[in-house]
Amino acid sequence: MDPDKKEITTLNVFCLGKGPVGSNLVDQILDTGFEVELRRKVRVKVFGVADSRYYIFDKSGVTGNWRAELASGKHRNDLDEIVQRICELDLENVVIADNTASQEVTDRYPDFLKEGFNIVASNKKLNSGPYEKYHQIRALLDKKGKLFYYEANVGAGLPVIDTIKQLKDAGDSITRIRGIFSGSLSYLFNTFSDTDRSFSDVLLEARKKGLTEADPREDLSGLDVARKLIILSREIGLKSNLEDVKVQNLIPEALRDKINLNSFLKEREVLDDHYKAIQQNLKEKKVLRYVGDLDVELRELKVSLIEVSRDSLMGNIKGTDSIFELNTKDYGEQPIVIQGAGAGGKVTARGVYSDLVRIGRASL
Repeated sequence: MDPDKKEITTLNVFCLGKGPVGSNLVDQILDTGFEVELRRKVRVKVFGVADSRYYIFDKSGVTGNWRAELASGKHRNDLDEIVQRICELDLENVVIADNTASQEVTDRYPDFLKEGFNIVASNKKLNSGPYEKYHQIRALLDKKGKLFYYEANVGAGLPVIDTIKQLKDAGDSITRIRGIFSGSLSYLFNTFSDTDRSFSDVLLEARKKGLTEADPREDLSGLDVARKLIILSREIGLKSNLEDVKVQNLIPEALRDKINLNSFLKEREVLDDHYKAIQQNLKEKKVLRYVGDLDVELRELKVSLIEVSRDSLMGNIKGTDSIFELNTKDYGEQPIVIQGAGAGGKVTARGVYSDLVRIGRASL
């Protein structure tokens, strides 16, 4: 066989979620599918898309008109029905792309695997949920010989999890993981540290840009960063759960009982005064950064707002950049540094797309 004429593998992808990540993923596949097929010998075909209300299904692949077709509401979203229809098609190399934030969807992962589907996900709920469920999925993956990739769980499009896996495969041991894991909070504190604007003004700007959740209190709670820290800790073999993480909530205590966002924002002066006082007490040439820190030897996981030197790696980052510092036994005191855009639908979707191509390459 001519080595230049490699057989092409077709991935049949059903996309759950049409938010910023899900919609960008479908568009990226439609826009660049031919190029990926040419270079990587992997044909990625989206044969279905579902949002929280409806789903569309097309064995030959959805078209650029997929949004309008989905909005027409011909088929109500029903995971049982979707799984049944996929099985009836008898397709090879089926992949479920989970770009929701739904616990209901992650609870169905065992069903997906039992039907022979692979999974890629930006959804963090499974990998940061109860350790018992996490372990059960790993056992089922081994039993069924299926693949589950989730690079976008932690660093959007940055190769953080893959780097950790490669270090482990090479026999190195990670001793510490430290960094700024949230592109949203990176933007918030980078901007707040470099301007004279109020904290709430920067927060609302980040929300308007789509960098935070619709309710930015979800970002300020620190739970998203804690979830990422749990995922990283499990990648290096720790049996940790969310309750093991010491999390500093960024919402002042006086505002934590507010029922909704409007009532929270009505008292934004409390938020502004809180962070103005912190800023005024900063030492010279110091800036604020919200940092996740895993000390492997001490088994200590914490997420906190700290002062760092403006001239340090973390002090120098801009915009929505995330940064991950990986200390290992072989690399000694000098960490491996992974840095780049850590937020946004496009870069996160690109990370999911990369995982799809990896599954295709593994099937060649």
